[in-house]
Amino acid sequence: MNTNCSLPIVNLVAQRIDKLRIEQSLSLRELAKKSGISHSTLSNIIQATKIPNIYTLANICNALRISLSDFFNFDDNIITLRGKEAIII
Repeated sequence: MNTNCSLPIVNLVAQRIDKLRIEQSLSLRELAKKSGISHSTLSNIIQATKIPNIYTLANICNALRISLSDFFNFDDNIITLRGKEAIII
């Protein structure tokens, strides 16, 4: 379901996927293919207009060679969610 996602965690997930993709020198098409999802779906996830379900996120993590637990470890920073803002300390 496409939606205008304003939840902070959605933006953090989108940014994290894109950061890991760039670090591994993968194009959107390459990561989409390795994840078993369409290019447009991955693009929408990275633009934070689509929320990935846990199965899709697990496939993306697998393609990026990272565990789900490591995926949510944002450089050991503490993430505090307040209202619509994410504060990384």
